[in-house]
Amino acid sequence: MLPMLAARFAMQTEFTKLHRLKLAIWRENTVSRQLMTVPSVGPMV
Repeated sequence: MLPMLAARFAMQTEFTKLHRLKLAIWRENTVSRQLMTVPSVGPMV
């Protein structure tokens, strides 16, 4: 059971890192920022 929990924690940690990196890239890109304000196209949560 512990190895599965460790793997889940590692995956969650990597997902969080990638998500933050993706948000940082979106915030730097003007077109992406404009698209995030469009209904049905905006940020995917």
